[in-house]
Amino acid sequence: MFAALGGPGSPAGIGETELRMGLKLPGEIRQWLLANDIDSGRQPDMPSCLVTLGCPGVLPDGGLLLGLRDIERVYLHKINTEGMQPSEHPEYPSWRREWVPISAERDGFSGRFVNTRTGTVGSWTESSSPEDDGYPSLFCVIRLSGSARAG
Repeated sequence: MFAALGGPGSPAGIGETELRMGLKLPGEIRQWLLANDIDSGRQPDMPSCLVTLGCPGVLPDGGLLLGLRDIERVYLHKINTEGMQPSEHPEYPSWRREWVPISAERDGFSGRFVNTRTGTVGSWTESSSPEDDGYPSLFCVIRLSGSARAG
C-alpha cells in the first residue's frame, strides 16, 4: 500500500497547480504532497474518468485519496460546474473556491474536501448539498480512519 502512495512531489509542481487553481494549498496538504504525491511518476489508467489515478483503501469512506493532478482536475471541474450552473441559493453553492478536494470517487460525484479558510473537512455528493464541517481537521479524518481499521 505504501508504494501506491507515490513518490515525493515537487515544490515547483505544487506551486504551478496553486497558480492554476488560484489558491494556496493548506500546509498539511502541501506537506503530504511533498512526501507522497500519488500522481508522481504515474500515468493515468482511466483517462476518461475525472479521477484518473487516486489511491484506494486509505480513507474510511472508500473514496480514492487524490494526488496533485487529480486534486487540480476535480477542483477545476467543481469550480467550472458551479460557474456554469450556479446554485439557486448563493449562500449554499455546490462548490466554494476555498474547498480543496482530498478524496473522490472516480466519477467525481462524491468525495471529501478541506476548507482552506477553516481547516475543517467536509464532503459532497451529487444528490445533496455539500457539508462543510464533517471533521474538525484533516488529522481527525486520518486518525479516525486508522482507528476504524484497527477496531
